[in-house]
Amino acid sequence: MLFDKHDAAYVEKLVADSSSAGDDLAEVQGIVESRKKNSKFPDIRYLQPDDLRFGTHKDVAAWRAKRLACDTIIEAGAGVGMQTIAFAKTCKKVIAIEKDHRKMAYCRENCKAAGVTNVELIEGDAMQVVGSLPKVDIVFLDPERPAQEEARNLGQNFSPPLHDFIKAYGEISQSLAIELPPHTKTIDIDGEREYLSVDGELRRLTLYRGPLAKSKTSAVVLPEAKSISGEPSPVPEPGEFQRFLLEVDESVVTAGLVATLIAGKAHVVSTTKGVLCTSDRPIDSPFYRNKFQIVGICPAQIEPIQELLKKAKAKQVILRASIEPAKYWEERRKYEKGLTGTEPVHLFLLGDKAVVANKLKR
Repeated sequence: MLFDKHDAAYVEKLVADSSSAGDDLAEVQGIVESRKKNSKFPDIRYLQPDDLRFGTHKDVAAWRAKRLACDTIIEAGAGVGMQTIAFAKTCKKVIAIEKDHRKMAYCRENCKAAGVTNVELIEGDAMQVVGSLPKVDIVFLDPERPAQEEARNLGQNFSPPLHDFIKAYGEISQSLAIELPPHTKTIDIDGEREYLSVDGELRRLTLYRGPLAKSKTSAVVLPEAKSISGEPSPVPEPGEFQRFLLEVDESVVTAGLVATLIAGKAHVVSTTKGVLCTSDRPIDSPFYRNKFQIVGICPAQIEPIQELLKKAKAKQVILRASIEPAKYWEERRKYEKGLTGTEPVHLFLLGDKAVVANKLKR
């Protein structure tokens, strides 16, 4: 492994001149490639492509670190240190556990590069070292799991096993936070379920247990760092369109908080592709990922749609419909044919209705 044989300064030399890397060429090339693409967490210097792909976004890490600020936190499954460094900035001490030797070596160097000195690193399996750990304020777990599964099952394919972890680490702290795949359908563990989206895309689900749980569910939108919480409930039945169209953030939908969000200010008009709401005035809220002013509504037929597109001075049509990806451009060109306008216009195909709308600036 690279960091067994060379210190960080030597690694930097190899990164600068990868032709001299010898047996470490693949690892050095992975670092170089990942650094070029790393917008998730720019402070991280040592990582491989898979670390970047599955790593925690800096805004997510910062949000969690703020919520879990305490004297001493245990982080099980530290990886290359993205969340570790964020915890180190809000907690007096971080005990970071990682069983993968390469990731632990990278984590050590990343902490040095970030200038954090309050991290104790433990290389080992979280379930094997638990007996040697002190009581702490909070325990955070980011478990290993398959990148993709047909259906997420919390009782299988997680390392460490979640229920065993909760039982063992519950002796160390009553305040547990566990990262779960955000599209997990069945969760048989009590606690607050916090869904986080970054720039409108659902990225994370954190389960908070014990004193950390503040509600049944919550939704967080980043980078705005705004949250909404409450009791989950079904999405209300669709009603009639008004002047403005509002696309609800996926975190709110998944958390079951659409009814809490709209609360007399708007109402649902479609659940065909995500959840769309409508209002008689624009609503300034970060929980709507996109907002539109409706130009017109017509039957979902080519001729009346094109008339509305011309009225909107359309040149480009951003098609919002349930269409196979391979057929998207064919369908889009069908509606763009003959347009002589100058504007990009959104076309929503919602069952037997078509809605033409102009996107408003965020």
